[in-house]
Amino acid sequence: MKNNSSFVDRIATWVSSSFLLKKLRHKRARKIETLSGLDIFTPTHEHPFKILEVGCGTGRDFIRFFKNIDYVELYGKDLVNHNIKQDNFQFIQGDIEELEFPDKYFDLTVSIGVLEHIYPIEKLSRIIKEIDRVSKSYVMIVPSIDTILETHTRSFFWQLRDHNKKRPYSGLPSSGLIFFSDEAWLQFEGFHGAKVLRNYLVFPVVKNSFIYKSYTHARTRENAYFEVDQQIN
Repeated sequence: MKNNSSFVDRIATWVSSSFLLKKLRHKRARKIETLSGLDIFTPTHEHPFKILEVGCGTGRDFIRFFKNIDYVELYGKDLVNHNIKQDNFQFIQGDIEELEFPDKYFDLTVSIGVLEHIYPIEKLSRIIKEIDRVSKSYVMIVPSIDTILETHTRSFFWQLRDHNKKRPYSGLPSSGLIFFSDEAWLQFEGFHGAKVLRNYLVFPVVKNSFIYKSYTHARTRENAYFEVDQQIN
């Protein structure tokens, strides 16, 4: 067991090495752009994109890749203020269960490695509905149910083990991490009409699920509502 644990730790350490992880995160940000249906890395826009990251942390997963890009207005909300210094970024401290913005205010809302930590399930459901409310498009990233390496616990197939035999995560019981199948995620009311794509962060050991609704889809739906309203009036 000790040798196996040491082997897993070496893999996890390699995955989390600063140089490799920065490149992988940038690649992931590009994937978010593709799934959102927005050309957020292309400076050809009449109006700035408004983008929200819920659970933004230190900004290293997403926010920092848009530093000094003036056509992107970035917002982040988290319980802890990590003092991100970035001219196009505004931080809001608080619980992501309440997002103090009008309906469809953001062109894109992003969440990376956050939703799997939220429980009970009733709270998770409310947060997902709130994200959907304020977003024209969204990309939510969670660990895939079939990932080989569970990076939080540094364990192989931790999510598939007997509930009573799981290694605790950060002193919490095993319920401190939530894993759902793709179909189960899509049962949340806020994810109605969303899609799921599984994608490797580090092939072949770390796999994520991208739960997303693209801007094209949202815009088409809003246009359909507008057309119906016009016909009624």
